[in-house]
Amino acid sequence: MSADGTKFAIAGSPDRPYRARPLPLVTVIDAATGRQQTWRGGLARPDSQLNVLSLAWRSGDTKLMFTAQWCKPLQAEPYSYVCAGGRMDPPTWPVAQVRELAVRGTGGSLARSRALFTFDRPRYALAQAIPSDDGHSALVLLVGAKFAVDRISLPGQAVGGPPMATGPGHWSVQPDFLSSDGSGRYLLVGLDDGQTFGWIGYGGFHRLPDSNAQLTSAAW
Repeated sequence: MSADGTKFAIAGSPDRPYRARPLPLVTVIDAATGRQQTWRGGLARPDSQLNVLSLAWRSGDTKLMFTAQWCKPLQAEPYSYVCAGGRMDPPTWPVAQVRELAVRGTGGSLARSRALFTFDRPRYALAQAIPSDDGHSALVLLVGAKFAVDRISLPGQAVGGPPMATGPGHWSVQPDFLSSDGSGRYLLVGLDDGQTFGWIGYGGFHRLPDSNAQLTSAAW
């Protein structure tokens, strides 16, 4: 939902037969009128499956930041950063782009979006990306060889510094998430490992107390 509550953004894909490559789409819905704008196609790459991993509003209700990921083999997990069958399979590391889409007109092709940056770091996958409150960078959740929450500069900006949080390696077929609380002061993190649920603030990562270490959730 946009910050002013006037628009909703949804990423989805049609039902697919085995080994098919449906075109992911991004739909924006006007909360007052129900009017829909849809963008799809235009970002295909040979022998790759395109997924849309995350959506976030940027610049009010006029621009969307989304994460596009290309997986090989073709049968990638839908809307998951996993590009292989599971933990026991050697993963093929995806290529991801964080892109910006101007929300105007009736919709069209996702090729109208522009790439903010490309992520292809070996042994890592970009699970989610959200805009930072400074407007000059994106906050990203990285998984793979290590878990990390990092800040990546947007084009024309110079933002650096150490990772905001790090931890042991993590790889899961289930979604992991990065979001912010209602005040925008804290980042909320959840990994599908039963342990890494917590928030970032006051200079570090703080784990959500759990005596059994078996939390599981799509978000909190």
